[in-house]
Amino acid sequence: MEIKINIRKRVFSTTGGRQIEDKAGAPHYMNVWATPADLYGEELYQAMAAKLHEVLAFKLRYCKALEDMRGRAKDYFVEEVATGARYRIYHIDYSRGSREFVTLKCERTT
Repeated sequence: MEIKINIRKRVFSTTGGRQIEDKAGAPHYMNVWATPADLYGEELYQAMAAKLHEVLAFKLRYCKALEDMRGRAKDYFVEEVATGARYRIYHIDYSRGSREFVTLKCERTT
């Protein structure tokens, strides 16, 4: 089952010398269809060891915009269109250089 997700870029504003994330003003980076999947095996145990809760993996078709996110996963977040749920991206798996699928490993934030 595929769902529609928005990948958005995180935006910060400075107030009183502190950086605060501006969640309402986050610009769209791209809208895509993705297949959600649960983590299993070693991936699940690593997430539990890192004290991550409500983790999910989104499987996407490869595109150049996803390649541009390499090394900058913390600058983006995922938002489900239907439910409005937000997920923090903690790892992007490019499947050993394969240019077919990309997996975004995420933790639910709200």
